[in-house]
Amino acid sequence: VTIPLQEISIIELVKLLPEKLSATEIRRRIDAGAISVDGQKIMETHSVVVPKPGMIIKVGKHAIYKVS
Repeated sequence: VTIPLQEISIIELVKLLPEKLSATEIRRRIDAGAISVDGQKIMETHSVVVPKPGMIIKVGKHAIYKVS
């Protein structure tokens, strides 16, 4: 997945992925511990991430994306 390499909130980052989840659904998944970045679970809906090439974003059990 191609994502701009600048600071971005986790919710906006997940919205850019092909899965096309709503902000509310993303918050629910964060609260459930279903979103991780480079193997680290995201537990705060206000988290900010700086994407870098090769970063792995996992949404749920089966949706895994690599930033390019």
